[in-house]
Amino acid sequence: MITYKSKEDFLNMSIAGKVVKSIHEEIRNNAIEGVTLKELDLIAKKIIEISKCKSNFYEYRGYPSYICASPNDVVVHGIPTDYRLKDGDILSIDVGAVYNGLHADAATTYGIGSVSNDAKKLMETTESALLGAIDLVEDGQALGTIGEKINSIGERFPINKTLMDVIKGLDGASSEMVERSKTIFFPGDPAERVYLIRRGAVRLSRVYESGEEITVAMLRENSLFGVLSLLTGHRSDRFYHSIAFTRVEIITAPANSVLRAIEADASVGLLLLQGLSSRILQTETMIETLTHRDMSSRLVSFLMVLCRDFGVASEKGITIDLRLSHQAIAEAIGSTRVTITRLLGDLKDSGLLMIDKKKITVFDPIALAKRFN
Repeated sequence: MITYKSKEDFLNMSIAGKVVKSIHEEIRNNAIEGVTLKELDLIAKKIIEISKCKSNFYEYRGYPSYICASPNDVVVHGIPTDYRLKDGDILSIDVGAVYNGLHADAATTYGIGSVSNDAKKLMETTESALLGAIDLVEDGQALGTIGEKINSIGERFPINKTLMDVIKGLDGASSEMVERSKTIFFPGDPAERVYLIRRGAVRLSRVYESGEEITVAMLRENSLFGVLSLLTGHRSDRFYHSIAFTRVEIITAPANSVLRAIEADASVGLLLLQGLSSRILQTETMIETLTHRDMSSRLVSFLMVLCRDFGVASEKGITIDLRLSHQAIAEAIGSTRVTITRLLGDLKDSGLLMIDKKKITVFDPIALAKRFN
């Protein structure tokens, strides 16, 4: 339902908007090398407190701050931390205020010190897209027309190749669909190809002589795997068992083609390094999950990983739509189906989550995290 605003509503929104503007101006003046994100958050807090407004971020579903702060490649709605700004950073700040129940919200991006030409062009192009869209806003205007305007301006910015673009363009590259629970490669298989996930999730596990299988990583879209031969410099056998955790689409290319691309263009090597860094982080997160001896804590930790890497915000919380069976979850964290069924039941009875047709919705991830033992 569309609710039309009165003149009084617009006046209240205008007052809230002026507060948001003043916060952005003050943060822009103070966002310099050496300042922490938490210090910028304090600026917003002080202005909101003296303005007779309220923050529309602070304490919303447990959110701890007055602004969202995302430096460089941190995704939007980042929580302010003790990170100190550095020369060359680009910083996105989102802030909102509420006055008499009416909201104003605005996000902007600042360059810290001397930023790269690419960063400057990105910010200039984005601002041009925003202004172009605003120019078209009028009574009766179609949203599609505004979207087309934004897209046409955005296309003027030359987008650098992504890792997906690189792998897809290599000699011998192909796309494969792998059904849920099917093996992509076994330990000991020849390491002849490199893989990149286009859609879905992949589970990597280590199989021991005893038959025990331990999950070492849960890989999401755009994750790179099967690259051991690139690291060792010679053909190696597979070290891990790779399984489609969901129905997955993967882009795969011969390892030799990847090596030739690195030799021809150093930027390809950098993209691969970035992809591997993400893989290492995912592995460390999974290892941390499995260090919990208490199975309840291990399950909660695993659900937090799924919320972070696969969760989608919904009205009720964070929804994990991987259609996971209790058996699949049990195998991922070294438990049994019976135990997982019981523990998920306990979490549901505690009002922390709901499960509907294998879709798990965590109502409040912060409250769930407090269940760690």
